[in-house]
Amino acid sequence: MKSAPRRNTLAGYLDQLADSEKHKARAREAALEGMVQELARMLKRDEEFLDSNRMSLVDQCLRVVKKGRSAAELLMAARAIGLVAMILDDMDAAHEIYRDSAPKLFDAVKSSSSKLKPPAQVLECLAVLTFFGGYLSEHRLESMAMIWACFFHDSSDDGQGKKKEHSPELVAAAVSSWCFILSSDHCGISRAHWLTAIPCFFHLLGHDNESVVLAAAEALALVFEIDSLMSVPNSAAVDDNGGARGESSSSSSSSSSHPSKHDIAKKLNERMLAMEATDDEEGKEQQENIAASRLALVARFFEEGSSCKSLEVTRKEGVMLTTWSERSQMAFLEGFLGRETLAEHIKVNKQLQSMFKSKIAAKKKLVGEKPTVMAYDVEREEVKSCLLYKPELKWKPDEDGSLYTEGSKQRLIQKKLTQSPASWLSKARTQHMKKLRQVAATDRSKNVMDPDYD
Repeated sequence: MKSAPRRNTLAGYLDQLADSEKHKARAREAALEGMVQELARMLKRDEEFLDSNRMSLVDQCLRVVKKGRSAAELLMAARAIGLVAMILDDMDAAHEIYRDSAPKLFDAVKSSSSKLKPPAQVLECLAVLTFFGGYLSEHRLESMAMIWACFFHDSSDDGQGKKKEHSPELVAAAVSSWCFILSSDHCGISRAHWLTAIPCFFHLLGHDNESVVLAAAEALALVFEIDSLMSVPNSAAVDDNGGARGESSSSSSSSSSHPSKHDIAKKLNERMLAMEATDDEEGKEQQENIAASRLALVARFFEEGSSCKSLEVTRKEGVMLTTWSERSQMAFLEGFLGRETLAEHIKVNKQLQSMFKSKIAAKKKLVGEKPTVMAYDVEREEVKSCLLYKPELKWKPDEDGSLYTEGSKQRLIQKKLTQSPASWLSKARTQHMKKLRQVAATDRSKNVMDPDYD
């Protein structure tokens, strides 16, 4: 049976989701899956429809999140909400979606005690929604606190463990989501949160799962990269030895528990040696090599500091990454969208372009040339010089420095004497007109008192 033209579009999937309450769960999952696929690959085709129907789409997804029939429906609804917030160019519209959706996603994450446990990807959707919709520091701090409270100890504890055992996927997603939000506004969030996170992430370096170890290692690199954590005077900043600068001697015992850069690099090197010595099956060998190379980059960062040249990398799509914040953002969004899909979004999404300082190279394949030949590159340059316009003089100044000629001087003097309100001629004219008005008023009063006045 031939489907209607509207059926396999974003509008068609929205209609199916609205009508799926009367059908089985399979119909809802199919509508949500199609909607997520359309949003993921939507660039400019349905932008007008999305702008006019974004709240209807979000409301339908929130109904699914609120009822929570299955983990698959919850995940796809959360992904759809996060994609809408990322695609929209209007920051106010994205913030409206965040304000309406974040509390319900919070409730879904808190429902871990019920039979339906939210999957790890819901945390990633919450992080994306906060990143693009919660542009205030308190919004991002609220999401970070929510993620932290669900999977780690409170800030009052020492951070050396978790409240209860969670799956490695949940722990890795929590760490990555927490760091993704932190990378967007580390200057507006209190440094106390970072001081609490350092020992917890250091403890996770001894986890059995490689994804948790990698997420914790990159989180430590991100935290130590933040300038306000290391170099702000009169604040609780961590130095290279693990202590806190600017603190009193009474707090030295609490700050001594923070690991130093040397301790982190040593533990990472030990973990990489253990990974090399482990004999696993061939299917996991390539994946572990990728994880080992990323861990080696983190260890090199802690050994060399901010001068580590390995951080600077230019991607194939023209995106230049120079900091750990940009690397963590790129890795997180690649996991959320996929590398190829993210590359397509970067070409048209202004927020992503400004996020990564994108240098989208316009490539043109010439006939008979190699595919690597580029016709031209469009690069972003920082202007460090200021150009001033100096008009050309039509005549040279006089000896007294005046730029007026003799004729122009006479006209200027004549204008000041005759037309200026402060000139003596204007004042005399004003006094004369005032006197004439007084005389005329006196004559009119005499004529009125005259008996023969008609």
